[in-house]
Amino acid sequence: MPAATTAVVEAAPADRAGLASGAINAARQVGGVIGVALLGALVAAGGPIVPGLRIGLAIAGAAFLLGAAVTMSTIGHRHS
Repeated sequence: MPAATTAVVEAAPADRAGLASGAINAARQVGGVIGVALLGALVAAGGPIVPGLRIGLAIAGAAFLLGAAVTMSTIGHRHS
């Protein structure tokens, strides 16, 4: 996350750097809360813990891979 925070703060105008930092940190916190709540609900809805845990982990893994794919396709590659 430090790299994302740095990228957001550097992209913002100098007089808005604090606002940009606060916005990215708030978004990160909210995303974490929603992710934990949704995956917890999936685990609990599965009945016994192991099947629900497998479903939750599969969805979390798929979300991670989707995020990685979006990141790789949208960030330009720098050539040294």
